[in-house]
Amino acid sequence: VRNILEQEHVIPVKEGGGYTKENIIPACSSCNSSKRAKDFLEWYPEQDFYSKAREKKISEFVKKI
Repeated sequence: VRNILEQEHVIPVKEGGGYTKENIIPACSSCNSSKRAKDFLEWYPEQDFYSKAREKKISEFVKKI
């Protein structure tokens, strides 16, 4: 099964995050669904696949966290 990437808002829209390139990262549908309206930095460390190095790369990518 091929996993299709979706737009994930680092800061949820309902929490003031915008539809901007600094606030959107690619995510698989499973991650996008499980994150729901949580802030990325609240959700990500709870995941089994969490990596501090990966978090740093994502933070550098969006330059907003």
